[in-house]
Amino acid sequence: MENFLEAMLWKDDPDHRRLRSLVSKPFGAKEIELQRPRIRDVAERLLDDVKEEKFDLIKSLADPMPLVVIGDMLGVDVARREQFKRRSEDMVRGLFNPIRSAEETQLAASAWQELHQYFAHLIEARRQFGRDDLISSMLVAKDGDSHPLTDQEVVAQCLLLLIAGNVTTTDLIGNAVRVLLMHPEQMAQLRAAPELITNAIEEVLRFESPTMQVSRVVPEDMTFAGCPFRKGQSIQLSLSAANRDPRATPEPDRFDIRRPSIRHHSFGGNRHMCLGAHLARVEAQEAVSALLRRYPKLELAEQELRFRAWPGLRGTHELWLRRV
Repeated sequence: MENFLEAMLWKDDPDHRRLRSLVSKPFGAKEIELQRPRIRDVAERLLDDVKEEKFDLIKSLADPMPLVVIGDMLGVDVARREQFKRRSEDMVRGLFNPIRSAEETQLAASAWQELHQYFAHLIEARRQFGRDDLISSMLVAKDGDSHPLTDQEVVAQCLLLLIAGNVTTTDLIGNAVRVLLMHPEQMAQLRAAPELITNAIEEVLRFESPTMQVSRVVPEDMTFAGCPFRKGQSIQLSLSAANRDPRATPEPDRFDIRRPSIRHHSFGGNRHMCLGAHLARVEAQEAVSALLRRYPKLELAEQELRFRAWPGLRGTHELWLRRV
């Protein structure tokens, strides 16, 4: 999977700046807002298929919705979406799990090979017949020095976007619904004032972030809060701890969708801030809003919540809801 290191996630400037500039335009706030009606329609169509009084939100909405949205952006074959979801999760288990088993490592390698071949084929197809999708735009994008992306770089960015656009957004949607239902007074406020959805999702990101930690490499010798760090050391930064820091957020353990000036680090920050941050926000806003419009009364079904056993990521395998 060494070619995956061509993804911007693993790069520092100037390589990171070059890759990000060539990929970032479709993920700008203005461009994503233009996609909002289509994203809303995806949520509504998925909920049309929910017929049971008791249903699993993850399987019915939170899992497929991000896959459909990012799949459409990349131009992925509709028939392959379920396969892509499974294989992207295999890669996450192998790439971002420091306690992965030998089987998970093998599954990740197999998933990488399969997805790499598919995107390489898609690149050749787009060269012959361009389309209005992200892969086609990456193939013609050039930086200020007219350096286009190589095929390996395009494949790596596609895989990064596929993975990032699936698991973490699924967990954000699931976490939002779970936390809101566990705080019925907050859910009641949101139902009474649907325009609070934007602030509500920001509070969910702060209170129950789907990404709990990130890895960084120390760029130079330094001391922080009395602790020495040496250039080249690998460190783990706890985003969830920063989000609950009382120096930044008063009463940080209180969930409040009306909280003013919400500060969180769930998308990282600075040059490496998540490229798909606005897309994830819009998907979560539209998913939760569609759910509340569809079901005036909703509650958590009795269940034992099982969280993913992947360090650094927080979300449940299932989330059973009941219409009442």
